[in-house]
Amino acid sequence: MKKLLLLLLLAPTFIQAEEFNLVCEGETFTFDDYGNKSNYSETIGIKVREENIKIKKYTYSTWRNDLIESSYIKDEDSISVAQTSRMGSCSYINYMVDINRVTGLIETIWRQTDSCKEGELIMQANFEGKCKKQKGNAF
Repeated sequence: MKKLLLLLLLAPTFIQAEEFNLVCEGETFTFDDYGNKSNYSETIGIKVREENIKIKKYTYSTWRNDLIESSYIKDEDSISVAQTSRMGSCSYINYMVDINRVTGLIETIWRQTDSCKEGELIMQANFEGKCKKQKGNAF
């Protein structure tokens, strides 16, 4: 009986620690400082792990150095990434991801700004879509 109770208590930990893959289909919208806008359909592959997440070919985790500050949070209801990178003396790239684990909705924002021009937008790309858990290990 004690073993069963212990297993029931540890089950959420085992579930939380599982690795899984997501396939997210949606639309990407791009904007630049010249007023150019475009959109296109896109499919994004994501590998979710306890310590990091791989989105397309980039891996994100929680860490910090002189040029990059990154956070990765995964809980029962959501997964989020926030990363700021300094590119030279004035240019910054911010990347944010929010995945709702209940609805499967995903939103990403990639934005490059110029801090020397009061944060003026250089370029931005947003992705909005829906994710499904993938069976097997394709990543």
